[in-house]
Amino acid sequence: MRILYSHNIDYLHDLDANKHPRSTASLTIKHKTHLNLKMIQALAFIAIQTTVVTMAGTAPDGNYTARFLGTDALGVAFDISIPAFAASGNTNAQIAAGIESLIQTARGTTLAGIVTNETVLSTAITIAFATGVQCTVSLTVPVGATPTITRSFAATIMPSTRLNGWPVMPEYYEHVIRGPMLLHRIAAIVGLTAVTIIGGDANDDNGLLTSTSLAATGTVQTTALERIRRYEAAFVPQFIVTSTTDPFGSATAGEFQVELEYTPVPELGYA
Repeated sequence: MRILYSHNIDYLHDLDANKHPRSTASLTIKHKTHLNLKMIQALAFIAIQTTVVTMAGTAPDGNYTARFLGTDALGVAFDISIPAFAASGNTNAQIAAGIESLIQTARGTTLAGIVTNETVLSTAITIAFATGVQCTVSLTVPVGATPTITRSFAATIMPSTRLNGWPVMPEYYEHVIRGPMLLHRIAAIVGLTAVTIIGGDANDDNGLLTSTSLAATGTVQTTALERIRRYEAAFVPQFIVTSTTDPFGSATAGEFQVELEYTPVPELGYA
């Protein structure tokens, strides 16, 4: 999809009043702004892949080998199998922890520049890949083991980022009263599977817009925790688009706008 920015500013009036014979109080409301993000046609940004491997089945003894097959950020192909985890009387959670430990070791050697992080929670291993990497993870397992493997792709968009040749947007986000976030789904995205969007900032990525499908139309304001108007000393909004389809460029249609209202804090000066 091409990424287009529009910045709509609704100017409000200035208020001046003589409050004292020897001074003038000047209260100025600068403006109220709506930040719109529009995405049309093929995506122009790179989505980062995450893969989740969940161990299941009877946890049989034997060797469990993970294979990483794909291309790196430069398009160079790789095919890497890490050392096997030898299970012997282990639970699925213990097998997952063993495989995760081997991936962590390989991240410093054969998987360097491919895998950026891996974590394990109970029976699930979450693997994060470097920007631009496209990878299929598979497991060779003993009979009776039935692991599942899912992957998703997420692209983070921030107004301070230069995208698709458009200039970096000016920063209006210091000392403002930040309002709610609206999602205007003008045309459903076609060609991506399970495509969703969340909105917030780096501290709370879905604080203003919880996960919402982009495969539908209509305006949405979700019940996100930070949707209430409040003062922000410094605020940089971000939006994360996620899909299970790779590459994002397979989208053939779709358009949406993200609207964020914010008003600079009124200034009080004396003459």
